[in-house]
Amino acid sequence: MNSPKRSPRDELSDRLPQFVQSFITWLSGIPCRDQRQTFKMSPAIVFLVGILFITMGFIIIYEAMQQGWLALVPVYILGVSFVASGTRRLDVLIVHQSLHGKVLKDKKGNEALGEILTTLLFLTPYKSNRLEHLGHHRSPCDENDVDVIYLKSACIAGVNNRKALYRQVLKTVFSPVFHFQFTLNRLKSNLISATPWYRLFMSWTYVFLLLSPALLFGPSYFFSLLLYWLIPLSVGFQMSNFLYTATEHRWWLFNNEFVIGNEKRDQLTFARICCNEAPSRTTLLSWAVWWIYAIFINMPVRLFIIVGDTLQHDLHHVAPNCDWANSTFERQSYQQRTPDRFAEVWGGITAHLCEGNIQKIYENK
Repeated sequence: MNSPKRSPRDELSDRLPQFVQSFITWLSGIPCRDQRQTFKMSPAIVFLVGILFITMGFIIIYEAMQQGWLALVPVYILGVSFVASGTRRLDVLIVHQSLHGKVLKDKKGNEALGEILTTLLFLTPYKSNRLEHLGHHRSPCDENDVDVIYLKSACIAGVNNRKALYRQVLKTVFSPVFHFQFTLNRLKSNLISATPWYRLFMSWTYVFLLLSPALLFGPSYFFSLLLYWLIPLSVGFQMSNFLYTATEHRWWLFNNEFVIGNEKRDQLTFARICCNEAPSRTTLLSWAVWWIYAIFINMPVRLFIIVGDTLQHDLHHVAPNCDWANSTFERQSYQQRTPDRFAEVWGGITAHLCEGNIQKIYENK
């Protein structure tokens, strides 16, 4: 009788020491065998972590300004990354779950929280945002999905080899035109077309509050505002947003047709495992390469792009009413009951980009 196939997480559990298993669980989003949850997360803690990242980013940016030119740029980029990560956490964790009514206990509270955060972050106003997102859940990846339209505008659709995909992703991420258009659309949705009227009023009041300290501190305030808030909230936020969205689904699996039934819809989504499988050979060199990749590529992606429960995106679509703040252990429970509804893609962001966008990969499955 054949023994059951061992999972990649089982391999890492057996071949790496116990003291690193908590780190591997955070990185991969998958607990090792018999691992118990020792710390319970809550929406409030998730919110505070986002604020902490923004605060840390401000501190790092301040330190960058005290450095010479050699250290200024890398330290500033690190600070921007932390602010961007914090704002993205408030977006894809708190705003996102408020759209589902899963942050606060009542509908009005979630709506108020969503309106405040979408104003502060220059995001699509709550009611429009909610309408678009719930439409995405009803018909993910079809031609009317706003994310499909967004990715098509970035010329990701139809790319069928890795080199062309990576080239287009890098071109988009570092494109001034992309960032200008993205920023302009965010400003329009907040300052021109925002509805209802009070949301438009909130946006203009926020802009006034952002700019008014210049009356006290003079023109130098605008420079600080640009460095500490506007650059991270535009370029940093938008880089993270694009890479996150491009890896979120198998976008082109059914050629953007409307999909009926869970069996097909489940195929559109997967868990984005920000971790490599254990190397096939147990040598010092192979494990050194594995750890270098884990620390310098997978960990930054987990910190700044695939944050919080967004790693377990298949769980969110299978069970949107789950305890999202504790998705690492929630997913394990749901997967044991309906294993066919879940899928994992190991290998970090390059593997996720290919899985989400290269149709030849779909055909070989």
